[in-house]
Amino acid sequence: MPQGSDWYYWDNYTVYKGGQTVEIDVTLDTIPVFIRQGAIIPLTTGIHNLHLDVIDKLNILIDASEGSEFIIYEDDGKTNRYLTGEYCKVSIKTHKSRSSFRIVLEKDGTYHTNVKEVCLDVLCCEKSPNKVYLDGKRINMYLDTEAWENSDEGWYFDNENRIARIKYNRYGENHQFDLEFNVKDVMELDTQL
Repeated sequence: MPQGSDWYYWDNYTVYKGGQTVEIDVTLDTIPVFIRQGAIIPLTTGIHNLHLDVIDKLNILIDASEGSEFIIYEDDGKTNRYLTGEYCKVSIKTHKSRSSFRIVLEKDGTYHTNVKEVCLDVLCCEKSPNKVYLDGKRINMYLDTEAWENSDEGWYFDNENRIARIKYNRYGENHQFDLEFNVKDVMELDTQL
């Protein structure tokens, strides 16, 4: 593993320290992929051709162990209208403090994106958040994944993979997400069942 960073194994998010050699059991059906600490990775499914298929759902994998920056760029892919501002550039900036993690999304450009639903998958290997805020408003925490999947907005914690999954449906606008990690009292955890 390259020095200067910790690395996550994609299949199970096991953390490996940089500067060491690791051996991973693989089969002919697997490819060992590692994620650098602090990474921001946009993902989608069901896309076979970027020019023909429409991306309407976006997952953004974010490692919460340190601050980072990433830009997602989108335009019509056919014309030069991007030269006159018809593009959508979403800047993602993260900041980690002792008891919180902030994600700021800032949009630039006039292009209307086709993305309708976004899920921020925030890797939280140290501890799980107890509250999540969207633009200063606390959003619902779900314990039932089916209820979360059927909601338009909210979050749940995937304890097996140590991921806070935050869903919202207003991509292409400026937003700020704040994850709080300080639990003072178990009774403080409000949940939506």
